Parts: sequence; C-alpha cells; structure tokens
Amino acid sequence: DTAMDVDLTNAPRTSWIKAEKRAKEEKRNRIAKKQKRKVINQMTFKKNPRTGKK
Repeated sequence: DTAMDVDLTNAPRTSWIKAEKRAKEEKRNRIAKKQKRKVINQMTFKKNPRTGKK
C-alpha cells in the first residue's frame, strides 16, 4: 500500500484522479458486500432482511 501511495504522488494528475476514483469504487463495493452479508446473516436469524425485524 505505501509503495503504491508513493507511485501515486509521483504520477501525473490525471492518473491520480483515476486512482482516487478506483479507490472510491472499491470502497463502495466493499461496503455493498458487507451490507449483503449483513442481510444474509439476518435471514439466517429468521429476520426480514428489508426491515431487520423478526
């Protein structure tokens, strides 16, 4: 990670923006995956995944 950060600081501005955009998308995907897992966990507990209620 730190080596990648160094590369980004040395890179031109456009690739910086691209890298930031990609990082944001990865973060969004990670959050979506986490939420999906949460819903699956709720279903195993016999909860309604939409409301989170039993």
